[in-house]
Amino acid sequence: MRLFTKCKNCNNEINFRNDCSTRVELEMQKGENISLDCNHCYQKQDYLVNKIYTKPSKILRLSGPLIFLIGTPILGIWMYYNIPKEAFFHFKTGLLFGLLGVPLAVSQILRNRDRLRVNSFNNYYS
Repeated sequence: MRLFTKCKNCNNEINFRNDCSTRVELEMQKGENISLDCNHCYQKQDYLVNKIYTKPSKILRLSGPLIFLIGTPILGIWMYYNIPKEAFFHFKTGLLFGLLGVPLAVSQILRNRDRLRVNSFNNYYS
């Protein structure tokens, strides 16, 4: 997970990676203060765990609509060649719902999981 904080000296955003999913895990792993280097002013300072936050993933924000835009035609082509023609034309409504519903559901699930990940970390526990 990518974590962020603001530099105390230049107010630039500092980011780093960690595999902790909550602040409590981060504090148990690193302690109450975390020593970080600013890439802008090159100052090394200690930061409280409660001043560290995370943001929604840009990759997941882009991948959701991409899954929908790419998955819909792929699922449509697969359905056209694998479902008998009689069934394809008799059940248009159900097939169109499946055609649009499956990629939309996948993109929504990814977006909701990312939102829960961000909310669970950014909540204050202390």
